[in-house]
Amino acid sequence: MKNNSNSKNKKITSILQIGILIVALFAFTWMLGQEFEEVSGLGSSCPAGSECKTGTSSCPTGYQPSVDSEGLIIHCGANQICCEKGNNPSPTKKANGEVCTLNSNCLSNYCDKVCKNKPSDPASSGGGSKGGEIDFLTNQFTNYIMDKAITTIFGKTGLNSDKSRQITGASDQIPRGEIMIGDGKGGASGINNKNLPKDAIDRFFAGKGEFGTFKQVLSSFVHSVLYCGAVAGAAYFIFQKWSSERNQDYMMDFIWAGLAVGVALGTVLGSLNSISSSWGGIYGAIATAAIILGGFLMGYQNYAQDTFSYNPTSWNPASGGKNCEKCNNLKYGCSEYQCHAFGKACNITNVGTTDEKCVWINPGDISGPEITPMNSVLELGYSYKPINTIAPPDKGVKIVYTGTGKDENLCIPPFTDLVLGVSTNEVAVCKIDIVKKANISDMASYMDQGNLITQNHTVFLPSSAIPSDSAINETNNETNSSYELNAGKTHDFYIRCEDVNGNPSPYNFLMQFCVQPGPDTMAPIIKGTNYLNTTNFISYNSQSAYLQVYTNEPADCKWDFQDVTYDSMAHNMSKCSQKLGNFLISSMLTYGCETNLTGMKNYEGNDYYIKCKDQPWLKDDSKRNKNKVSYKLTLMGTYDLAIENVTVNSKPNNTIIKDSANQTKVTIGVTGSGGAEEGKVKCQYKFGNNYLNFYNEGSLDYLIENKQSLWLEKGKYNYEIKCFDIAGNTAFTSVGFTIEQDVSSPTIVRAYSEEGKIKLITNEEAVCVYSITSCNYNFDDGVEMETTDSASHFIDWTTETDLFVKCKDMFGNRPLQDKCSIIVRGSEF
Repeated sequence: MKNNSNSKNKKITSILQIGILIVALFAFTWMLGQEFEEVSGLGSSCPAGSECKTGTSSCPTGYQPSVDSEGLIIHCGANQICCEKGNNPSPTKKANGEVCTLNSNCLSNYCDKVCKNKPSDPASSGGGSKGGEIDFLTNQFTNYIMDKAITTIFGKTGLNSDKSRQITGASDQIPRGEIMIGDGKGGASGINNKNLPKDAIDRFFAGKGEFGTFKQVLSSFVHSVLYCGAVAGAAYFIFQKWSSERNQDYMMDFIWAGLAVGVALGTVLGSLNSISSSWGGIYGAIATAAIILGGFLMGYQNYAQDTFSYNPTSWNPASGGKNCEKCNNLKYGCSEYQCHAFGKACNITNVGTTDEKCVWINPGDISGPEITPMNSVLELGYSYKPINTIAPPDKGVKIVYTGTGKDENLCIPPFTDLVLGVSTNEVAVCKIDIVKKANISDMASYMDQGNLITQNHTVFLPSSAIPSDSAINETNNETNSSYELNAGKTHDFYIRCEDVNGNPSPYNFLMQFCVQPGPDTMAPIIKGTNYLNTTNFISYNSQSAYLQVYTNEPADCKWDFQDVTYDSMAHNMSKCSQKLGNFLISSMLTYGCETNLTGMKNYEGNDYYIKCKDQPWLKDDSKRNKNKVSYKLTLMGTYDLAIENVTVNSKPNNTIIKDSANQTKVTIGVTGSGGAEEGKVKCQYKFGNNYLNFYNEGSLDYLIENKQSLWLEKGKYNYEIKCFDIAGNTAFTSVGFTIEQDVSSPTIVRAYSEEGKIKLITNEEAVCVYSITSCNYNFDDGVEMETTDSASHFIDWTTETDLFVKCKDMFGNRPLQDKCSIIVRGSEF
């Protein structure tokens, strides 16, 4: 099955993130447009010959604004401009109709540099600008939408303020393609944008960008959504149509990312006075395309990745054995398991000899397996009766209930577990169906053994599959449902088998039974509880214990401390199965009830008695069947659990371990006491954030002493230990130790005469040997010295020769081949 839930969730998350990002950018852009006054020119100081005067676009009498090389007024501070000696020019239009507004004034050189087009000729607008023609086409649509949107939101046409771009009077006719820069007081200045948007982008990232009105911001956003959405939509269509599903899911992440970045970038750039809304959207669309293309180049794969569900079963080799000999050609020989894998009829001969071979057993077999009913699966009171009415060559038996001893043809009681079992005269696989089939391959399913080759084959029918008339009627009345194994009806199950050589049984073997009709007269059967045994341990100081009671049919159950009648029991159980299909455990098709038992005592057995009553749907209680014999459950109260002892390499806790190896074996031993079984526990040690089980030499039992071996480098160690018993009692402790690496040979710290002998004392436990030739000898070839406490070593006193002594410690550290621990000789003085 293909699983797209993760990709769908990622798409939803991406959409939400994009929405949040767009809203945030929109708000940020609008904030900037409101907070920063738009100016006619930028600057922080005045050129020579001019002075800084207060006023955003006009100078005092006798002064005129200073302009830069582009004809823009130079600002020198907040609400201040640079002014130079001279009179303000008064004309607002040139003779040819060109318009140049600057607070109703025009600089002498301003119109010559800036005003290029007639106001009555929008078709020729642009003045070399990239955006003029595009703006003329697209803004007719977006301006209409913007005006409608602003009118709807704010109740008026346009949204002008002292700090926003405002064009009035003759300036409203400024040709398209010229970018109007507000003067901060409602006026506007036009500049030719033939070098834009590059200059505008450079100015923006240099901190000198000017934002437009709310209408311009909103227009930029709409343009960006349209252009970027078109690119993203085209990419989506391409990948949906021509790409694998794996690539579709992968590229959707980049499509959404590209759309988000493109809309954001386009909105910001298009909101600048120096870039049109259309060009902002175009640059956003380019960013969208770049991100999608980058994702494609980085991650495209020419294969599909799907998720499949498998139902693993045992290996089912081919019938027969024509491939058996191939196993004998394996490089490292053919094992019995490998032999069987080459064919169902393959087997090893001459086992235990040098002539073991995988061969085809009985290759001439052409007969299918014979099928007979299994007596061992029948419960007491059940038997088989041959079916004489079945047409040859088919065979079969009827399962009858003789528990009452009245009628051997009696149908089985409702809500009874039943096992259908057959045996074959040779190993085979068997299948079962409720419809007669001519070929085994067409039958519904294997029996419970699956495709395993065996001689015994069974199918278990749970009691819930064999309901009573009363339960069926109740269910049918409520849900109009229908059960297959209805009471009073004969039920047929057809079985066929096939041997290892692929020979099928030449007939169907029929197993038949019926369910007793009429009223249900049997009390419910308590099949067990969530406790494995009738006597179980509970933890120390338990106040309650969770209980599940499993029954063969829907029922109500009670419990009590005494063995009394059902009606006299004091405690009702909850969440009981009340009708067919209302299972306590659905996976096991099991009916029952659950409750919490109380009243536990430590150190002793706590007895509980359980009884149940069937047919919960009946209003007449007298017709309901109740247990006369109680199900007894005993919960043993326990002692508190403790950890009695902790050892490290059979030494006390917090010991020092010395070894010459860079990896030292450390064996931790933990002994418990008390609890449920007088100290039998399972222990764990904490490694990182997890508790790991003690290995205990592979034992899974609860033990008095738990052991775990570790191979560790030198250093200081501390492990937290947790132990628990069969009742769930838990105890904690810790174990600490230090590992020191000893790589030095023993040192002789003293040498002297004592009682006619030379006595040597080593700084640690050691074995010492000597030679009378030189230091260059093998340690094992030396003569061992006497020792008393592994640190004191003796040799007879001699003054005639040197003794070349070597000592070895318990870790095997010793001097080099040609070195000695000491060279000693007795003195005559």
